[in-house]
Amino acid sequence: MSTLKTVAACFCLAILFALGSCKKQETLSLLRVKVLSTTNEPMVGVALELLPPSEYGVMIWGEGVIQQVTGEDGIVEFTFDPKKDYQLFLMGSCAYGTLSGNEGATFFETGTFRSEEEIDNSPGQTPPAQIGGVKYADINGDAIVDDHDLIIPLSSVKTAELTIRIEPYNLNCI
Repeated sequence: MSTLKTVAACFCLAILFALGSCKKQETLSLLRVKVLSTTNEPMVGVALELLPPSEYGVMIWGEGVIQQVTGEDGIVEFTFDPKKDYQLFLMGSCAYGTLSGNEGATFFETGTFRSEEEIDNSPGQTPPAQIGGVKYADINGDAIVDDHDLIIPLSSVKTAELTIRIEPYNLNCI
């Protein structure tokens, strides 16, 4: 009887091992971003971030943010989970220009304004906020929703390579 128990235990362990090793491996995607000036020169030292998916329409900073800085060739590479809806954000866009004019660039919608009080307690935005109007996220935290808050949702990126063009360094940045 003990031999039968041993064989049964070995058989169960073999099944558990086989099931465990058959788990589907998580597949990650690679996104290569080339940052060029409007004159097609590589932009060196530009910080880009992949902002993680958000819950409840609010981006959560810190955990899950992937930051990369362009090298001499103006290129960065990001590895990310394609099943999650990341947003590409240009850090320090005041110094470098904005994502304005790049395909897919948009504001991150966080809901709609429901009251004057909510409008009064939100960052200013253009066009001016109104009850029932779309509320956008102030991604860079300067209390104004403008072109420096633009993101590119990776769901809008159809290839593994993305080229963005930004203005050369802005020395008048405040």
